[in-house]
Amino acid sequence: MEGISKQELIRVKENMPDGTSKLFVHTLITMCKELPDQQWQTIDEFQVNPVDGWCFLIHSRFNHRTMGNHSLGRFWIDGGICKEENITHVMPIKTPEAPK
Repeated sequence: MEGISKQELIRVKENMPDGTSKLFVHTLITMCKELPDQQWQTIDEFQVNPVDGWCFLIHSRFNHRTMGNHSLGRFWIDGGICKEENITHVMPIKTPEAPK
């Protein structure tokens, strides 16, 4: 997963002049939340324990990251079926649990 750490945002804010941009960065800092550890899996690893739902995919033909859905034992991208042989890596998208 890509992102910027809360500590880096704090450092950036401290070095900014006063103004709207500083307020924007402060708002980002207050919105930061810890996310669960998410790791890329090879398609073989994913097939051992498949998870239905949204996921990031790396498509071998285009060699870029895209978002798709896994359901009914298939990957769906833009409403169409994507062959598993064209997918090299999968990262299920996990959402943080709401506070109790």
